[in-house]
Amino acid sequence: MAPGDAAAVPHAAGGRGVVRLAKRCNMSQTKISNIESGKLTPAIVDVEPILHALGAEGPLAGEILALARSANTEWQDHPAMRRVSPASARVR
Repeated sequence: MAPGDAAAVPHAAGGRGVVRLAKRCNMSQTKISNIESGKLTPAIVDVEPILHALGAEGPLAGEILALARSANTEWQDHPAMRRVSPASARVR
């Protein structure tokens, strides 16, 4: 389950539109839509207000936060890997 998938489940179940959710979270509609579609990996500071606005609590909220932390950790590792060119990684 991707973080966007997890955010979409309570959103759909709650019957709230993207406009209303965006206003409750003080985010743009585009950002909410991009998180839901998987085009944007949400930061923890984005996930927490979404969970609060949707009323997600307990184990579900904890699992979604863990997924967001994991996704952000993996994302941060990739730019670091790209900075090292194969030529500079060789042992001389």
